[in-house]
Amino acid sequence: MSLVVKPYLQPNETHALTKDEVMDFCGKAFGMCYLEDDIETIMLETPEESAKRSRGCIKSQHHSGFDHAKYSFTMTGISKMLAMILNNQGKYATSEKSGRYTVLDIDDPEENRLRTKWQEIFFGILFEKYHDDFYKFYAKPKLTPEQIEAKVKLALVKKAQENSRLVTTVFTKTKMVYSIDSRQLSYLKYEMEHFIATEPDTPFYARIKAEMKEFLEATESYGLLERGLSPETKGLTLPFFHPVRDEEFGLNYSVNSAMSLATFAQNQRHRTVHCTVEMPEEGKEEYFIPEFIKDDPALVEEWISDLKSKTMEGDYPQALIIYVNERGRYEDFIMKAYERMCGAAQYEVMKVTVGQYEKYMANVTSAEAKEALEKLSPCVRCMFGFKCTAPCPFGPKNALTREF
Repeated sequence: MSLVVKPYLQPNETHALTKDEVMDFCGKAFGMCYLEDDIETIMLETPEESAKRSRGCIKSQHHSGFDHAKYSFTMTGISKMLAMILNNQGKYATSEKSGRYTVLDIDDPEENRLRTKWQEIFFGILFEKYHDDFYKFYAKPKLTPEQIEAKVKLALVKKAQENSRLVTTVFTKTKMVYSIDSRQLSYLKYEMEHFIATEPDTPFYARIKAEMKEFLEATESYGLLERGLSPETKGLTLPFFHPVRDEEFGLNYSVNSAMSLATFAQNQRHRTVHCTVEMPEEGKEEYFIPEFIKDDPALVEEWISDLKSKTMEGDYPQALIIYVNERGRYEDFIMKAYERMCGAAQYEVMKVTVGQYEKYMANVTSAEAKEALEKLSPCVRCMFGFKCTAPCPFGPKNALTREF
């Protein structure tokens, strides 16, 4: 088994919460709802008394008290795809190794060859097109020409790396720290069991199911697996795969967007919005094409050819276009736009967000939402008074019109 899940413990912790400890601790939390004495009274209950209350709350489908018991895990050998499923839970916290700023570990020599090939191609194009602009940006009186060149090269290497990772499979392994409460962990496990049992064994789903089985095995000792403490009692299923929905643009919004798998991983990280994914029909796959190579038809054809070969092998590159429905309140969208309409944001998620904004403004039915959205203009976050400390060669003028 390649997936390893370990509890991340604080200095004063000796072990992750056991099932009995969760039932005890959460049972005391449940007891606060009807407390007539001092808090100390309920804290002095025996574990058996508190666990009995927990069992009663499970039976009555009163689950919120189980949110108080939380787990933090370190995960190694988890795929980008399974990480997306975990990161779509809404109630979670995650810190994941970046594919934009670091080189992920790739065991497959052919995949590593393709990533290296495209990183070199992309760097050559970006260096030729943008070297002078970046040199002017990084040129400072205290820096030597060699130091300026080093900064330019590093910045363009990172941009080439960000785009070359799109040729790698969405099942590339990564590392992360993941935190979740005991109720949501229980829900997640049941949602995975239901997905494994009921969804068809398509090549894509079969790989996901295998990874879910690894996750269930690796987390067997953690959380609760009480039949009453499951999403079935709430009518819930895995909040990930679903056909695109009707669109609406009022106080609440529902918008459908096409984006790469890599960009979905960026977009979903706004926990205030709810996202679901529809996969493309087999044989009709499309792929994200970096803007800065679109004027070279031969290179675009080579890029698509390499991506298609990955898909046919069942590796599903991160450039694969999927169809995403995003829902939330207009305030949630503004919060997301504030982060993503920015020169530091990944290029594609910036373009998707601008497109969503334009669609929202063209179809808005709420005067309140329209007034708030008009203030976005759209413009970048540094024009809202945000003081950015990171060096940005694009600035507000080019943040939304850049090619990468």
